[in-house]
Amino acid sequence: MHRPFPRWLPVLLSSLALLVARAAAADTPSCLSLTACRQVCEAARDPVDCFNIGLRYQKGLAGLPQNEAMSAFFYRRACDRNVAAGCTNYGFYMYWGRAGLTTDKARGAALYAKGCNGGDSVGCNNLASAYAWGQGVPADLDAAIRLFRKACDAGVQLACKNAKDTEIRRAAMPRPPEVAPRPAEPPPGEGVIREKDPTPPQPVVRAMPPRPVAGPAVAADHHGRGCVAGAPAACFELALMYLHSWGLPAKPAHAAALLGQACDAGHGEACARLAWMLADGKGVPRDVPRSIELLQRGCAARSGRACRSLGALYRWGDSRQGGIAQKDAALGDRLTAQALAHYRRDCDAAEPRACTGYGNMIWYGEGTARDPESGRAMLQRACDGGDLEGCERLGGIYSGGERGTALDRPRGVSLYRRACDGGLAVGCARLASAYRGGAGIEKNLYRARELLTRACPKDPYACWDLGKAWEVGPDGSRDDARAEGAYREGCEGGDAQCCGALKRMKIETSSAALALKACDAGAAPQCLAYADMLKNGRGTAQDASSALGFYLRACEGGIGSGCVGLGTLLRNGASGVTADAAGATEAFKKAVPIFTKECNGKKPESCAELAELYCDGTMLPKDSRKVVQLLERGCGRKHWGTCNRLGARLLRGGCGVHVSPAKAVATLGKACEAGDEMACEVLVYGYQEGYHLKKDQAQALKWIQKACDKGLGRFCQRLGYAHEWGDYGLTKDPSKALPFYKRACDQGVSYGCSKQKALTERLRTAPP
Repeated sequence: MHRPFPRWLPVLLSSLALLVARAAAADTPSCLSLTACRQVCEAARDPVDCFNIGLRYQKGLAGLPQNEAMSAFFYRRACDRNVAAGCTNYGFYMYWGRAGLTTDKARGAALYAKGCNGGDSVGCNNLASAYAWGQGVPADLDAAIRLFRKACDAGVQLACKNAKDTEIRRAAMPRPPEVAPRPAEPPPGEGVIREKDPTPPQPVVRAMPPRPVAGPAVAADHHGRGCVAGAPAACFELALMYLHSWGLPAKPAHAAALLGQACDAGHGEACARLAWMLADGKGVPRDVPRSIELLQRGCAARSGRACRSLGALYRWGDSRQGGIAQKDAALGDRLTAQALAHYRRDCDAAEPRACTGYGNMIWYGEGTARDPESGRAMLQRACDGGDLEGCERLGGIYSGGERGTALDRPRGVSLYRRACDGGLAVGCARLASAYRGGAGIEKNLYRARELLTRACPKDPYACWDLGKAWEVGPDGSRDDARAEGAYREGCEGGDAQCCGALKRMKIETSSAALALKACDAGAAPQCLAYADMLKNGRGTAQDASSALGFYLRACEGGIGSGCVGLGTLLRNGASGVTADAAGATEAFKKAVPIFTKECNGKKPESCAELAELYCDGTMLPKDSRKVVQLLERGCGRKHWGTCNRLGARLLRGGCGVHVSPAKAVATLGKACEAGDEMACEVLVYGYQEGYHLKKDQAQALKWIQKACDKGLGRFCQRLGYAHEWGDYGLTKDPSKALPFYKRACDQGVSYGCSKQKALTERLRTAPP
């Protein structure tokens, strides 16, 4: 069967054809770097030059690399200077979420309108498509036909066909388009130019109403009718659509009401889901006693999820007010056995969600002997039956090669994609992680960010990754405002890490303002601090050119690190900074006497900085003897960061330093016991992975314990994880993990707080 082109391809091809024609006629000055191209664009008398540079980046022409993000940057500049075609092309990126931009169909349609009003016929065609399907603008077939005709009259052949197709569609509709169900996206093939049509056109039978389009709106309508008719299963399914935004807007309160209605009618799974919402206060007021009552009702109604969650509460206890304060392991075990039986019964009755719960219990060995192979088979059965959570869980097993499963990352990616395409937020988050790391699929940071945007805020933990993605934006597409927005959504959704990130960003912004004020008042160390913030974009907009000036002020104020920062920036160059070898050499030379004086004086940390200059060998001759002497001097004066550097050199070598593992362990151990986090990390990683040390899990565990005892919360969290899952040779015992997660949380590790909460309620909050 002939497969039609994607509906957006003709628009893109027609746009490119028009762009190539314009570019061929343009006499734009050449440029081979982003800085040079920006200068050309800003200095150009004809703003079309900005547009043509955007085209070069889009197509990889005239010596420039193909880069959609840079293309979008110059199209936007062209649009800002009233180049209509620039608005159309930037709108295309915005409309479809390309070039690292977040999909925004309303803004994309507005840009199409600006292009069309400015005389760009492709913009009129694209705006007409938006009106035809109600994407970004209200559905309006009359407006679509009028715009298609306008574009057709201007020579866009695709618009002529689109106008005819839309006229036929309008004539065949028995009711207004705003009443008839519409797909979430235009169906493939609509308004598409085909190379060859294998079948002759069929006549339109106007007397027959169009076939209803299956989709979320239709499903919601069916579930709603069933719920009104008194079917609790229909109320439950409609509640899940509102709860997880599966084709409907997120309405937790509405979902809770529907779950309550279904629970009252004897639907045990609805009782369990509502109990979970009440326990966490997600979209409804928190009510722990009622959540436990609902779990008991759900378990009595033979819900596997309810019995499993209730069993977990009795096994581990629940310290929250109104919860199950007294542990009852025997009762917990009986409830777990009931959960297993209920899941198995429902799975045998062809209920995919129950197969997921049953598979997970077999996989983890809850209420039965652990059997990973059978658990995996049950999860596959659940996924094949259409349960998205089963697909996501199975994807994790294959992506991680868990418990003897053959590592198969491409298969894991396909399962994540299946879950994501079905609307499961955590599936999108897992798929984003694969794109971010290039695990089983080609690495693509823009695609990862787009997927995280789909997952957040449905999955608050995805908001954390999305915020980080915007903070470090690839190819200069960093956006602190969007990062802050993602963190805020995650924080409101209950993710402690996002709340911490919001606090950090606020502190950084405040710190940047204070550092600038102090620097202007003559405090050279604050000039260095502000220069670092400008260079890295922390607390202020990233601006290497401005950072250069503040590094110079710090250097002239007698701060050796300011001279090094200045020299490094001049040596390597950056956006807005031209590399200057002579200037870099001069800056490094100024740093040497400053570090020497401070190393001999009251700043032992300067010994390490001076050692790095002798190690680098760019501005000073390489001298391994001086490197060791300087590091030993700083370490001997109890500067533990310098001890860490010395230990790392003795462990890994480099700079001509002779490797001595025994001496390295002694040096790093001294620093770790004094509370230096990095020294502890080097020791743990070395013993855990056999990195320059003999692999020894017991030694790795010893240093994790020492680090935790010194108040390093991140290591307490790792110790908790080791007890929970039986790592480092420990016996698996989740009850021993909780105190360590609590210590991590108390010491400010937000992930420790999340783990503490997740372990207490793991079975309640996990997929069924």
